[in-house]
Order: sequence, then structure tokens, then C-alpha cells
Amino acid sequence: MTPHRPHVDPATSPNKDRERGAVIVITAFALILIMALAALVVDLGDSRQLSRENQSVSDTASLAAAVDLSSDPADVAASAAAHLVAADYAERNLSTALSSTSCRTPSSGMLCYTGGGAYVEVTTPYLGVLSVPSHQQVHVNACSQSGGFFASAIGMTPSEVCRSATAILDQTSSIVPAVLALDPTGSEAFHLEGSARAVGIDGSLVSNSQSNASFHMKDATSAQATGPGACICAVGTSSINGGATASPSASNNSPVIADPWASLVEPIVSTSGTFDSGSKTFSPGTFGSITIADPGTYTFLPGIYEFNGTFRIEGAGANVIADDVLWYFGTGGSADWGSGTNFIRISARGPAEYYGGNFGAFPPVAILQSRTNSNNFQIGDDIRVGEVSGGICTVTATAGIAGGVYLPNASLMVRGNNDSGLCTDGAPVVAFRVQIQEDGFVQGAVTGNTGTSSQSTFLAQ
Repeated sequence: MTPHRPHVDPATSPNKDRERGAVIVITAFALILIMALAALVVDLGDSRQLSRENQSVSDTASLAAAVDLSSDPADVAASAAAHLVAADYAERNLSTALSSTSCRTPSSGMLCYTGGGAYVEVTTPYLGVLSVPSHQQVHVNACSQSGGFFASAIGMTPSEVCRSATAILDQTSSIVPAVLALDPTGSEAFHLEGSARAVGIDGSLVSNSQSNASFHMKDATSAQATGPGACICAVGTSSINGGATASPSASNNSPVIADPWASLVEPIVSTSGTFDSGSKTFSPGTFGSITIADPGTYTFLPGIYEFNGTFRIEGAGANVIADDVLWYFGTGGSADWGSGTNFIRISARGPAEYYGGNFGAFPPVAILQSRTNSNNFQIGDDIRVGEVSGGICTVTATAGIAGGVYLPNASLMVRGNNDSGLCTDGAPVVAFRVQIQEDGFVQGAVTGNTGTSSQSTFLAQ
């Protein structure tokens, strides 16, 4: 006879109760694990964001401070200035006020700041790169407390995120250009013939071309560069023939000099310019081809002028005054300033009003030709953009350029009589090629040059 088995309802089975209890425990542990992972993911994202922000703070603060360092190890004022600049940049990038505080791990040259949950160390002198003197290095370490909101909720301790950077004062080049030919390959990229002259005041005459006869002089021409570290420099080789003279002697195989306005932003001029023939007054805006041929004083009111045709100055007796302006030669623009005794005076727009890209390297440019424009920029005969006397060209109330000339894809062609030509004050003349003929004169004056081309270089830590 088959034994009798009692009936058991599965819904009320003790085993089922045990299984249900196990599922609840497993689910609880899974939820805790999921919450922990979510906390880690969220807080890791927060930490990474802080890491990026602190790296940016360290980078910008150290780079800005390095510019104020000095090549003189005894210059304590330079170190003090670097500390202040680094703290200022860190404060602005952190968007919080910083105040001096005790350093956690004090060391020589270190000053520390805190505020808004941030902690910043600035150290100079600093020996991070053994090949660079310590007084030419500045180290910034920026720290912030990770929020750790979710991690704190489950009992985890928030972490501090720190990132650092070291910048150096790179003074490997002492060549500051006063007149610079950018052409990297062309023969005679910087060329003088006839009785032409080129002068650099507190700066060098430089040809970036790697060719033979990169810097070329012949006939009774002369070239002179003055100021600390000034040279007549050819990246390739120089060629000085006939009665030509160079002071100092030309140097070959020189380093390529960076375009000082490589990052300059070209303007956009949307309005049409106007000319009042009665008062001989120009107002800012765009122009096609224009000609100044009659005697009298022509005034360009402050602003930006774009020329898309040929800008001619000819005849005799014209006196052109353009203060607080930028003359911009667009894609189709060109300058042909020819015969007659005419005077041109231009002063560039001030940095506060400038349209961008200057970065404080030099005063703004007064004459700019588009990078897409290869039309020759021609100055001839008795055109005077500067007053020449005793072999030096000066900017006066009636002639010269207070600012710079930048023709990145065009040749500057100057010829003339009786020392006519072009000179700048405070900024260089930079063109793709520089060609000076007859009695033409070109001078760039880089006021205040100390003989070093300083550049801060970031080194990641």
C-alpha cells in the first residue's frame, strides 16, 4: 500500500519563505552596490571636472607668471611680481577670492593662498627642469575639494583634487625684429639696391628665407641695426656686393624668427566709408579704388578702413593725417603711393579699442594687408611716411607710422628720391618680402626692446 503524503500548499511552504527572504537580502545588497557604483561614477565625474579646471588654473597662472621672471638671478622684484601674477590669474580662473595662508609643506620660494575651498601654491625660484635655472621657472599647484555628495551619503570620504604645472622663461633668442621678411624660401627676400637704406632701431633686420642670398645688398646701399642683441640676420645666407655696407656685419644661418602677428585677427568692416570733398575728410568703412591727387590736408577720422581697390596718392602737396585708425587692405586692395612730395602720418588704434589678436607683443598695426592678398604694397618717389634726417627716420606730426605695418603675403616695395620712404615707431615692419630701391628708406623702431625675445613655455607635470 502506498504511504500517504500530506498535501503542502506551495504558497505557504517554509522553503518558499526562505527563498523569499533570500531574494530580499540579495536585492538589498544589489541596491547598495548600485548606489555605491552610482556614487563613484558621479563623484568620479566631479573629480575629473575639478581636475580639468585645476589643470587649467595651474597652466594659465604659471604661464602668465613666467613672463615676469628675469634672467638675472638677483632680481627679487621679478620673482615677487611672478608670485603676484600667478595668484591673480589663479583667483580669476577659480572665480573666488584668495588670501595668503600658511603652506602645508613649506619650501624656499613658495607662497600659498586659500579661499572658497581652493588651495594654491606658487613657487619661484623652482628647480623642476634641471637644464633651466631655477629663477627662470615658476611652479603652480592648484587644489580643490571634491564635492563627494553621493559618496558622503554612503559614508565615503570626499577627496582633494590637485593639479600642477611648471612654466619657464625661455630666452633662447635675443633677436627682436624691427624689419622682418617672412618668405621662407625665396632668394633675395630682403633686397636693397641703388642707394637704398634699411634701419632697425632697437631691433634687427631679418630675412627668414633659407635660400642663398636671403639677405641681399648691392650698389651703395646700407643696412644698420641698433640696440641690445640687434643683428642683420639671414636664416640662409647673406649676399653683400659692391659698395654696400652692413652694421653690424650680416649673420648667416640665423634662427627663424616667429611672425609677431601670426595670431592677429583680420577685421570685418560692414559699413561703407564716406568722403567729404569739401573738407577733405574720410569716415571709416569700406572703399573701392580711391585717389588723392590734389594739394591739401586729407583727414581720416578714427576707425577701421577697408580698401578693396587701389588706394593711390599722386601729384604733390598732399598731407594725409590718420590718427587712431587701422588701414586694412582686403582681398583686392592695394597701395600705390607714387609721385610728388606728399606726407602721410598714421597712428594705430589703441590696444583697448583694437579688434583682437595683438596680445601685447607690440602696439597695434596701423597698416594691415589680408593674408589672402599678394598685391605689392608700393611706395615711390617723394612719398614720405616719416621724416629722414641724418640717416634716421622719425615719426612727426606730419609723417610716419605710430604702430606697425603687417603685409603677411605681400611685398613691400619702396623706391624714392631724397630719402623718401617709410618708418614706424614702437612696432616692426613685417612683410612677406622687403624690396628697397633707388633712394628708398625703410625703418622699423621697436621702442623699449631689452634685447630678449621672452616666451613662457609650459611643461606638464
